[in-house]
Amino acid sequence: MMWGAGAVDNHSQDHMVVQHPVGGGVWVDCDVLTVGDKNLKIVTMRAGADSEDARRIERARQALLSVVG
Repeated sequence: MMWGAGAVDNHSQDHMVVQHPVGGGVWVDCDVLTVGDKNLKIVTMRAGADSEDARRIERARQALLSVVG
């Protein structure tokens, strides 16, 4: 909705490795949306569906849930 309305000034994409304390190194796709003031950014990161990296993220999520309850 925000993108279609023209509220986002810039959109860039990248790929990077995020080091997670439980999951280890995880390759993610990143989208960075710059909104209005150039200091305001929305960043999304996601692993490819059905990838080993997505499975690592899920294992880390499960580990966190087992601790938090």
